[in-house]
Amino acid sequence: TAVHVLGSHVHDDPTPPSQVAPGVHRTMEEIILKAMAKEPDDRFQNTREMLKALEERELQIELGTLAGSRAAAAAETGPNALPGKLGSLAPQTLWLVIGIIVGATGMLFMALVVALSMSFLR
Repeated sequence: TAVHVLGSHVHDDPTPPSQVAPGVHRTMEEIILKAMAKEPDDRFQNTREMLKALEERELQIELGTLAGSRAAAAAETGPNALPGKLGSLAPQTLWLVIGIIVGATGMLFMALVVALSMSFLR
């Protein structure tokens, strides 16, 4: 049922991205899973903290200390780069960040719907 599906979003841990898309690097998976953590204290506490983690990952790519970074760095640069701090993020990373933010917002909305539904069912 819909309530069961919404409840699983609230209570069950998300599937690690590498199980859905095997090409997702471990460091990106750690960032995604931290952003989607069930407990608020386990999540990034603000956008600056998340941006710092993403920038550190990008720095690892630039320095060549991340496995596969040369190919990733070559694929993640181009003439359409964004200005400022967002410009330092690869396009794929930027879309992942946007997806995480939209997904987390959706999960919070679903949790609110479930909580309200359960209160009306009592």
